[in-house]
This record gives sequence, structure tokens and C-alpha cells, in this order.
Amino acid sequence: MKPLFFIITLALTTLSVTPHIGWSDSYKDARKKITAGERPWFVDEQIQRNENKQPAQLPQAIALPEVDMLMGRYHDESSSSLASIIQIVEPALLSQEGIQIQNQADSQSIDKLMTGKLDVTIALNVAYRRNPSIQAASQAWQAALQRYPQGAYLEGILRQYNSFTKRLDLLLGGMQPQKQMVDTDWPFPGIVSLRGDIIQTDIEIAKQDFSIALRDVLANTKKAFHEFVYIDRAIEVTRENQELLKQMLDVASQKFETGNTAYNDVIKARVALSKLTDAIITLEDQRETIIARLNTIFDRAPHASIGPLVSPPIKQMQLKIDRLYEIAKQNRQEIQQMQSKVERTRLLVDMAQEMNRPDPTLGASYFQERSGLLVGAEPDRSAFQPAPRQPIRPWFGQREAFIAEMQIRRQQLSNKLEGVINQTLFEVKSSHFSVDAAYRESELYRTTLIPEAQQSLEVAEADYQGARTDFLDYLDAQRTWLDFNLVHYNAQRSYGVTLAELERVVGASLDSIQQ
Repeated sequence: MKPLFFIITLALTTLSVTPHIGWSDSYKDARKKITAGERPWFVDEQIQRNENKQPAQLPQAIALPEVDMLMGRYHDESSSSLASIIQIVEPALLSQEGIQIQNQADSQSIDKLMTGKLDVTIALNVAYRRNPSIQAASQAWQAALQRYPQGAYLEGILRQYNSFTKRLDLLLGGMQPQKQMVDTDWPFPGIVSLRGDIIQTDIEIAKQDFSIALRDVLANTKKAFHEFVYIDRAIEVTRENQELLKQMLDVASQKFETGNTAYNDVIKARVALSKLTDAIITLEDQRETIIARLNTIFDRAPHASIGPLVSPPIKQMQLKIDRLYEIAKQNRQEIQQMQSKVERTRLLVDMAQEMNRPDPTLGASYFQERSGLLVGAEPDRSAFQPAPRQPIRPWFGQREAFIAEMQIRRQQLSNKLEGVINQTLFEVKSSHFSVDAAYRESELYRTTLIPEAQQSLEVAEADYQGARTDFLDYLDAQRTWLDFNLVHYNAQRSYGVTLAELERVVGASLDSIQQ
């Protein structure tokens, strides 16, 4: 028995070693090469096999008319300009003059532009071109446009991923030999179209975010500009009053030296003059703050210089309140955005209901119900069983809770929409009243009160120099003239600020509408 066992063992050993007889390296040689840091025979063999392997061909995305429709929307939105939004919010940005100002604002000549005479048109165009908030909102809008290709090619990406996972050899840690997969499936008809509609609402929401950012920045620019105009005018009229008071101080001093008045008049004049000097210092500090505010909008250093301002004209509004209500309902960005959110929720409900239905498929693969087969919950089927794919629990309301939630949220957004409309109409009413009141107050002081105060000041000055009245009466007339001028300029400021707020509330420029 022992010789027979030895012969059999030798034969088996010979058979097991025979395949390696033709190779250039033995096992001992391989060990030596590995020890020496060289490449053994089995590494060369593996490299050769990998070089001869053909690259995997991933399945192509199925051409669907709905996919073409999505990509058509993408190209239409990408090629469209911002003109439709700008035409509503501020048409002056599209004028030839506005484009020239914007180009200059981008260049190194921005400082020259800002130190010259600055009107509201220049300020708006510089803010549009340079403000970071507007640029960020525009980039968010452009980023939202990229959801079209993602939605169009989603099925192809998922199909490629599924093809990759099917070829994984989880036991060996590599890839199975490449084979063509007969199985394929498509989304239920209408899913891709609904997905595109949802993407469209997302883009509309992003577009309204940009419109809101543009509208608010331009409104803040107008408000800051009118504040700046008021401060400059207040400084100007206060200095003018200061010069008048200095002249009267000299008159009071001369009269005191000649014994024609008491020293008390000189003290009163000096006290009033000190108050005016302090008021000018306060106004100049406020001016520096307004300059920093404008420069922040323009994306410039807070201390950068800004040239003299050109005061905008004050004109009575021609639009009636009912017309403003209509404009606000049609153009207010928050209303349009909330309407898009309501529509988006409705589309989500529709798509969830469509997704409750099974996806069409050839039923041509063992992997039809992968999740069920892996856990043993589905019976084994033949590889080419011609049956449509069914969900694991068909028609038992897998998504009914989500659909119910979305329907409730849709009603919630509808109620919010009503609230936004009501709040908008109130703000229109309030802003319209403020604009009208500021205009009437400005005209009252310009046409009636200031001329009368000017005449009273001239009479008081002549009477004091002629010793027909005391210095206190002159100070009272002088203070009244100064106060009336300041109130007049403040009314003009209020008119400009509230008009900018009214345009922000209605979501459109009123100049182009009134024309």
C-alpha cells in the first residue's frame, strides 16, 4: 500500500506543478524577486489580462420627447436676457446712457465717475453693476437653470449606476465579465414632463429672488440718495443762516458799544450762533455716514469720495390708488413667488400620484425586483418573463401620506398667498398716503410759508437795525425761516424715500408707468 500511495501522491503533485513548467519563474524565483523588490511572474500575467480586457460600455440614455422638451426649456431660459425683469423694475438700466455708465462703473474710471456730478440715474446704474447682492442673486438664478439638464438626464444616470452595480462581484471584490443587459425600463409617461414643470417653478422662484434683490438694492439706493440730498441742503441752509446770524452779531456788538442796546442781545446772538455751529457739525457727521452707506451699496470703500449731488425733481403722482392696487397685484415679486410655490406643491402632488403607478419595463432580467429577491420575499422568475414591473406592495398607498402632506402644505401656501396680497395692498395704501402727504407739505412750504418767513426775517432785520424792535424778535424770525427751510427739504426727502418705498411695494418703476 505504501508504494501505491507514494505513486499516487507523486502523480498528483506532478499534475499540480505541470502548468508552471513552461513559465519563466518558479515559486522560489518569485519569492526571490519579491524579496529583491522585482516583479514576479503572476503580476505580469495579471497586467497582460487587464490590457486585453475591453472597456465597459454603459447603456445610453433613452431618447424621449419629454427629455427633448426639458432641454429646449433649458436653452430658452439660458439664452433669455434679464431685460424682462429690468424693464419692470427700472427701465433706465436698459438705456444707452445706462449701459455706458455700467461699463464705466466696471472700469478703473469708477472714481472719476463718482466724484463728478452724481444724479440718481448714475447711482442706480452703478449699484446695478457693482452691488454684490445683485450679483449673488443672479448667480443663484443661473445655477437654478442647470437643473434642467439634471432633470432631463436623471433616468440615464440612474440606469448607468444600476448597470454598474449589477456587474459588481461582491464575493471577489471586482467586476463581473461584461455582458449586455437585456433589461431596461422607462419612467411612467408624464413623470419627466412633471419633473420639468417642477424645475420650471424652482427657476421662477430663483428668478423672483433675483428680482427682489435687484428691486430692494435699487430702492435702498434711491432712499440713501434722497437722504444725501437732504443732508447737503440742510448743511447749506444752516450755513447760510449762520452767516446771517454772524452779521447780526456784528450789528448787536456795534449797538452795544454805542450804548444803543444791552449786552444781553450780544449774548443771545452768540448762543444762537453756537447752536448753529453744533448743528452743522452733526449734519456733517451724518453726511459721512450717508456716504459710507452709498459706498457700501456701490461695493466701494466706506470713505471713498462722492461728488456733489443733482437734486431730482419733485412732481405730483398721477396714478390713483386703484391703479396702484392693480400694478401691485400684477408685479409684486413676493406675490409671484408665492404663486410659484403654490404651483410647485401642486405639481409635487401630481408627480407623487403618477409615481404610484408601475414603470413600464420589458421584464427581461433576473434583477427585476432586486430588493425583494435579496431578502427572499419574491419568488424566483425566469430571466425573460414578459411582465410589467410592479411595486413590492402595489396600490396600497405607499405615498399617500406624502401626498396628503403636500396637499395640506399647498393649502397652507394658498393661505399665505392671500396674506401676502392683503399685506401688499395695505403697504400700497400706506405708502401712497405718505407720498401724497410729503408732496403737499413740500409744496405748501415752497409756495407759501417760506416766502412769508423770508419776508418776516427781512422786516425783523430792518426793524432791529432801526431800533424799532428788540433782538429777540429778530432771532425768532430767523429761527422760523431756518425751520421752514429745513421742514421743506425734509418733506422733499420724505417724498423721495416714500416714493422709492412705494415702487418697492408695487414691484415696478412708476416713472415708466405714469408716462
